[in-house]
Amino acid sequence: MRPSEFQEQNKQDKQNKQKKIALVTESEITASMAATVSGLLRNNGVEPRKADEIAMETMSEIHRVYGGTQIYFRRQESFEKKAIYEEMFAQYDRCEKSAAELAIEYGFSLPWTYKVLKDVGNQKRAERDAQAKAVKACPKRES
Repeated sequence: MRPSEFQEQNKQDKQNKQKKIALVTESEITASMAATVSGLLRNNGVEPRKADEIAMETMSEIHRVYGGTQIYFRRQESFEKKAIYEEMFAQYDRCEKSAAELAIEYGFSLPWTYKVLKDVGNQKRAERDAQAKAVKACPKRES
């Protein structure tokens, strides 16, 4: 399946709005990735036929290098959430905003905001404690 064919099939599936509960096959993932690469190349001025060729070549190389390897891609939201949570804690820690103000700003419930602040605070404390232990464990050097 060429990248452009996958994009067409994907549009048709969305239009039909049929819910399918099934695992995605390796060939479907490959076609989806090829369509994504091809689309990015086209958006950056590469001629469509050449973009499809590069996308297919890229997928072949990925198969060659990573074939048989299980790969997990974390959802983008998890990266964004971590950054948001850390920014919330920083604002709270600097006394710029209260938990209630943060809850309103970020659209979270107040109990969830308190949980986020507690979890991030505990994580920061654990990191500081580990760093302090590492410094104590380091023998003093004489000059």
